[in-house]
Amino acid sequence: MKKSIVAIISIAVSLLIVIGVIIYKNPIDNEEKEAEHSSQSTSESESKTDVNEELEKVKLLGFQNAGHYYYKEKLLLGEIERLDKRITLSDARKIVADYTDEKDIINAFKNLQPTPDFAGGSGISRYEYWLDDSGNEMIVVFVEQFEVWYNNTQNNTSEKLK
Repeated sequence: MKKSIVAIISIAVSLLIVIGVIIYKNPIDNEEKEAEHSSQSTSESESKTDVNEELEKVKLLGFQNAGHYYYKEKLLLGEIERLDKRITLSDARKIVADYTDEKDIINAFKNLQPTPDFAGGSGISRYEYWLDDSGNEMIVVFVEQFEVWYNNTQNNTSEKLK
């Protein structure tokens, strides 16, 4: 057992010496490469850190609101692209006018915007489709009692659409 440990240590020391010789052969070239790699790594790690911090904030907010901010989470993870067009109030009015079945209405919303801004609830599940990036205006679909609402948090107004 002691012989195998000594052999492993000898191999490790030999590898370190070889690596040291390779690095020493061209110290200027290696310093330039290290500086270049360091600056790339720093900016990449800073942006990953920023994304990870933002993702943690979004997940915590979702937890506090008994759900997930799926659109923002997937956007931060790079799983989806930023929306070119969000659901509009006109779209929502048309959907609830054209369909009577709950599943058809939910599917129509999902066809327009596959990832809701928020999904969750505690006892009453809901999907939120924001009309803007801030969530000041939104369409809310309450699943169990099946209601569709338009909410505007800036002027504290709500309208039941279905």
